[in-house]
Amino acid sequence: MANPNIVNVTSIYGNVAYVTPSAAATQTFNWTYNGATALPMLTPAVSTVNRVTSLTAANTTSSAATATVITGQASIFTGSISGTTLTVTAVTSGTIAVGMTLYTTTSGFTTATTITALGTGTGGTGTYTVSVSQTVASGTFYAIATSAYPAYQISVPPNATLVIIDKTNSLYVTENQGVVVASGTANALTFNATFEAIS
Repeated sequence: MANPNIVNVTSIYGNVAYVTPSAAATQTFNWTYNGATALPMLTPAVSTVNRVTSLTAANTTSSAATATVITGQASIFTGSISGTTLTVTAVTSGTIAVGMTLYTTTSGFTTATTITALGTGTGGTGTYTVSVSQTVASGTFYAIATSAYPAYQISVPPNATLVIIDKTNSLYVTENQGVVVASGTANALTFNATFEAIS
């Protein structure tokens, strides 16, 4: 269920997540929450909605840095790449679509890879065409299609914090959506999010 009804919820858990982009102007997807656990793209568990109640970008350097936050349709799946053919063997969440940017922690993966065409897959298992020829024997992939910018290249002064989202403009993330961030300067900004996992 990509967007569960949250009128009669059984649980609401408060969480804190953070990420510090280690490369300049590179979308970063792998958040850490509650101090230890990876939460790619802030995508919630099945039958859960994550309500982001605050999102800040803290500049810990002595120079200004730009902050970008991207939200959009997302998918998490396992598979492999051979040349420009992506073979998807299982989908954990979301639907795969043309135009999604791919991320993975698997070695051999080339950044800036996007899905350019559907093959035998219709959003699920099957084959797809990707933009960069490479070999990834197997791995977990995270994909997002840019559809909105809660923040786009906003300058964060040195030793200052930018408030991007607060309770007056909170953001719901369903299991077919995700959030990635980027900093104009490597290791300059730490993005912090508080969110409620509602199920």
